[in-house]
Amino acid sequence: KFEFIESSKSKNIEKNNPDLLLELLAINLFKRDHNFEITLLFSKNRFITLTTEVIEVTLEDQKLEDDKSN
Repeated sequence: KFEFIESSKSKNIEKNNPDLLLELLAINLFKRDHNFEITLLFSKNRFITLTTEVIEVTLEDQKLEDDKSN
């Protein structure tokens, strides 16, 4: 989960497809003036770019609704 994001943009991601699974390949970080650009690169040439002054990220496990083992 990314906090304090000022703007975001994406490419090749179907925003209206709730079943779309994204496979994260890499995370890049660039410093531009007083802001950071965080680029999340996914398979099939999909990506999301986030712009922020402060980087605050939390990694959380997500349980799938169909997962009945726990």
